[in-house]
Amino acid sequence: MVGHTEAMLAGATVLAAANTACVVEVVNPGKASRRRDYEVKPPKYAAAGIPVFIRVELQGDDAPRVEVFNLSGQDYELVAEGKAGNVLSLDQPFPASFDPAILAGRDR
Repeated sequence: MVGHTEAMLAGATVLAAANTACVVEVVNPGKASRRRDYEVKPPKYAAAGIPVFIRVELQGDDAPRVEVFNLSGQDYELVAEGKAGNVLSLDQPFPASFDPAILAGRDR
């Protein structure tokens, strides 16, 4: 999660959606977790107005894979994605460039 500075420095233990710039979900293996991370959580974050949603997939041929979504109306729109071995560049919620391979080694 990336939160607004003022709320975090004020010592908030729980950030309200209004103080949240981005949420990141790391998909865990298992059918229930995948369903939550792909179907349940994104619409809830969008309804709360959280501007950026990032999903990290650690399983599969392209893993680790990162998908970046920006809020567009009431839904998220995929704006960037990267897989291991390729550099992913973002400008939201802040400028960053990295190879998703750094998130988890092949021996996970």
